[in-house]
Order: sequence, then structure tokens, then C-alpha cells
Amino acid sequence: MPWYVMRDLTRPNALEPAWKRLAEAGFEVFTPKHVRVRMRGGRKERVSVPVIHDLLFVNSTRENLDPTVDLIPTLQYRYRRGGRYCEAMEVPQPEMERFMRAVGSTDSPRWYSP
Repeated sequence: MPWYVMRDLTRPNALEPAWKRLAEAGFEVFTPKHVRVRMRGGRKERVSVPVIHDLLFVNSTRENLDPTVDLIPTLQYRYRRGGRYCEAMEVPQPEMERFMRAVGSTDSPRWYSP
């Protein structure tokens, strides 16, 4: 099964982002995260939040994923630029495993912009 590249149009501080809803629906979801300190109720707490809030990867078939995408209005496929009409971006399983291993190799990853 390929990993589909998705985008979530909710705000970064949304209570129910798409990655949580998809995980609750039983899909395997991956989004790179980092730890951020937030104030909640006058106390500081460490919270794991996505690095890029609208980027997520879902491991499923298109037939299983389409009904859920239709139910969540802020969830969309990312499409290939210059590809066929509505050709969703897919990441092969071996490449996604390497990416997940690279992201999870350290507790405090450093992100560099191009």
C-alpha cells in the first residue's frame, strides 16, 4: 500500500486536526512532530505538535480513504503538479520507512529551510 500525501486545512490550534481524526478512524497516519511549550491554565506544558501543521501521510488504499476524505471537509489530497488530472501524490512504502526512520532518529530534530 502506498502512503498518500494529504493536507489539512484546519488552523494549527484546532482541537480536532485531521491526523487525530484519521488515527481514531483506524488509519495509519504519520506527521513529523516536534515538542513545543504551551501555556494552558497558567501552567507550562510540553506538547508534541506537527512541524508543518497541514502535512500528513496516510497509509491506505484510495478506496478505503475516499469515504473518510469526503466526510472531513478540511482534508484534501495533495496532487502532482504536471501530472494527470487529480493524480494524488503517493510515497512508496520503502521511501516512507526511510523518511520515518530519519525523522525518529533523534529526540530533538533540527529542521532547515531550503
